[in-house]
Amino acid sequence: MSITAPALLDYTILFVEDDDNIRQNYVHVLKEQYANILESNNGSDAYKIYKKNRPDIIITDINMPKVNGIDFIKKVRESDINTKVIVFTSFTDSEILLQAVELKITKYLVKPVGRDVLNLALDQAINEIQNINKTLVLKHGFSWDFYSSELYQGKKLFLLTRKEKEVLNLIFRHTNSICYYSTLQSEIWEEESVKTLDNIKNIIRNIRKKTFDDIVITSYGEGFMPFSK
Repeated sequence: MSITAPALLDYTILFVEDDDNIRQNYVHVLKEQYANILESNNGSDAYKIYKKNRPDIIITDINMPKVNGIDFIKKVRESDINTKVIVFTSFTDSEILLQAVELKITKYLVKPVGRDVLNLALDQAINEIQNINKTLVLKHGFSWDFYSSELYQGKKLFLLTRKEKEVLNLIFRHTNSICYYSTLQSEIWEEESVKTLDNIKNIIRNIRKKTFDDIVITSYGEGFMPFSK
């Protein structure tokens, strides 16, 4: 009688570590449980991989060349407060720990990190993912579904263009904070220019005409904030 292997968990994990042997060992272990494992050996390349793939969970070492783990996560947090982060470090540095807390790190683990310890941290990250509020309630019966990146009025799907959805999704993820013009430009158009800034403002203008004026709040000279009921 054949034994069916357990199904892999459908989460994407980005593992960032500059030591090739350590990284490969952890990646091998993670691939036994998770369907999608990405890897990088430095924070600079890791950010490019993050932008392209939008992983559910990031596991990163702190001490790395080019861009260290803290600076990498700071960059991620400029536009994303939802991706879960587990940090590996060789030192129990109180200053680094404080920075990690401010960056909403799920777990701060001191090397060497055993398989059981890592699994517990991943279980915590997955639990946090599953408990994220997937819907932002707006005015006039509108709501934003983060899972599908769609706008609804009541139960009816409200039609938007692809770029309108991308802009709203990024702004709405900045709960109680400003989504800066520079973030919108770099995340959606990958460049900062007068042209892209004009594009953003035109898209916001069109969204407001289709929906209501304060679906997003303008922070003059800085960017936009989500309006929530």
